[in-house]
Amino acid sequence: MNPRPRRLAWLVALPLSFAIASAPPARAQEARFGDSTWVAPYPIATESGDPTTDGPRVSRRDREPVGETILRTPFRAVFYPVRLLARGVERVADKVLPQFKGPPIRLGFYTEVAKLTPTIAYSSDTGIEPGFEIQRRSFREDVPNIRIAGGWSTKGQRDAMARVHSGLDTTMWGVGAEARYKIVPNFRFYGIGNDAPEGAHSIYRDERGDISVFMRVGPDPLHRARFLAGYSSISSAGGSHGSPALQDVFDPTTVPFFGHDSKVFYFGAGGDFALVNHWREPAYGVHLRGDVRHFESSDRTNVKYLELRGDVRGYLPVFATRRILALRLLYDGVNPDGGSAPIPFYRLPASYGEYRFLAYHSNQFRDQVLGIAHVEYRWVITRGLQAVAIAQLGEVAPNAKSLRIADIHESYGIGLRFPLKKGTVVRGIAAQGSEGPQFLLIAGSDF
Repeated sequence: MNPRPRRLAWLVALPLSFAIASAPPARAQEARFGDSTWVAPYPIATESGDPTTDGPRVSRRDREPVGETILRTPFRAVFYPVRLLARGVERVADKVLPQFKGPPIRLGFYTEVAKLTPTIAYSSDTGIEPGFEIQRRSFREDVPNIRIAGGWSTKGQRDAMARVHSGLDTTMWGVGAEARYKIVPNFRFYGIGNDAPEGAHSIYRDERGDISVFMRVGPDPLHRARFLAGYSSISSAGGSHGSPALQDVFDPTTVPFFGHDSKVFYFGAGGDFALVNHWREPAYGVHLRGDVRHFESSDRTNVKYLELRGDVRGYLPVFATRRILALRLLYDGVNPDGGSAPIPFYRLPASYGEYRFLAYHSNQFRDQVLGIAHVEYRWVITRGLQAVAIAQLGEVAPNAKSLRIADIHESYGIGLRFPLKKGTVVRGIAAQGSEGPQFLLIAGSDF
């Protein structure tokens, strides 16, 4: 055979074989023709109905271990009716909703920059409270984030707030300002100290306003520092829209600053540090949060004190990430400076909001130090909806050394937990304590 054709064949075959060997997989190959791009298709299954053949969506079914089945069986049995209800709702929705071909229904009024949304709230203390909220459209990141809200209840409660924030959650820094005003004519007061029975409650008129500026540093919500400064004014007086009045149950001389206002400037810093597997719904890891603020009166009341807040969270999966053991320790304490006047009773740490004792009324306990130990077991029912079992210990005291195990208030409960997209959570809880059951609907928590 002529050696020249052999040499030509090798010269052609070697570059061709090298190109074939070094080419990316078929599903990632691209070739450009003029201004268009062609992407090679995925391999086509030889038999479309056979999941064992090669194809883009082949995945063998996981085999559940025997131990896993034993652990899940009791929960499956208890929540089987809930799953049936959820499946029934899904099937009805699939059949009914596609019949509506019109545009989606939106509550509120929209412009190019902001949206106006009517709101309504209700509680036994405040009555029905209609209100509104004006907020920047989520896609208008070219303008500062503005939020304005307000409401007026049938029992005289009025509140308003305005907040402007520049900087995104993904940027290194952000600055903003916030103003709040709220008046509650029947704010509940149970006394100062750890012994505050439900039957001793009274009411007073609480009016407060706050203006603050803040700055945050850090693009990650879990690794971020915060700095703030502001001005706060709070006053108290006899209440209305309820009974009995504070002065009819307690000696006003034992309630510091009842009937008087206090005006203070404050400044402080805080931050978050976390090592978790997910920023919004962690399954394992720890999250530390803390704040320290200094308050000093701007009038002649001579109120000076330091407030320290701590929040320690821990997450541990129980054999699977759909079952989580979540632990939380909360601390809020104020320490008056030397020569300071007594801290006004309405500025003391209270069992309210994140610091509420679940089986007791909101604001039922207040003193210079408040501590909570909280543990809950979470397990997924369906599509993000979780069931929770909760145990909580809470106590207040005049100082940290006075906290005693024998004086704690216990709360035990069960409920449902539904995480929202932006890290907030909606909870429905039935809790039991020494004063009977409490049924709570909590929105806005991030735990």
